[in-house]
Amino acid sequence: NSFYKNEIAEESYVDFLGVIDTLRIQKLSKSEIKKVFSFFEDLNNNKVLSGKKGKEWAIDDAGYEIAYNKSPYINLENITLSLNGNKDTMSISGTSGRFYFLKNKWWGREGEVTWERTGLSASDVYAELRTYKIDMAGSTYSADSVDFTNTDAYSSAILGSLKDQLDGRGVKSAFPQFKSYQRK
Repeated sequence: NSFYKNEIAEESYVDFLGVIDTLRIQKLSKSEIKKVFSFFEDLNNNKVLSGKKGKEWAIDDAGYEIAYNKSPYINLENITLSLNGNKDTMSISGTSGRFYFLKNKWWGREGEVTWERTGLSASDVYAELRTYKIDMAGSTYSADSVDFTNTDAYSSAILGSLKDQLDGRGVKSAFPQFKSYQRK
């Protein structure tokens, strides 16, 4: 059992069994329940939320709470969420949120994205996210109302939107991208 093998909190295992019972009562198919078991095995053993090798959404800490609100989800606090591709990795650090594993959807709040992938300093160029959603079947996301900081170009943060996606270029990525709400 991946809960015991990885020393996951006993409360999480009890919550997991409760979710399985709820899904059985809702008459989820055996294949769908197998997907739930597979998800928790990947999460507990590899810290992977979604995807396959070459495109995996992963986290740096497998501490979570399981909950249910119309659909089961896990709640994660203050993690680094990354999409690891073959030639690129994009990350949101210091983020929290809910992952609805049957729907493959992440609802995030807060977090920081840096421009290190483009060759810029993480301490000089970054965006602070407020709320955002990710369809983890894909390899891109957008966030509205982010605070963008570039210490070399602006004296204070600028409000705008962010788009990030995996970029096959490798060393010098064209992402993330920021678009200011300010008129020029």
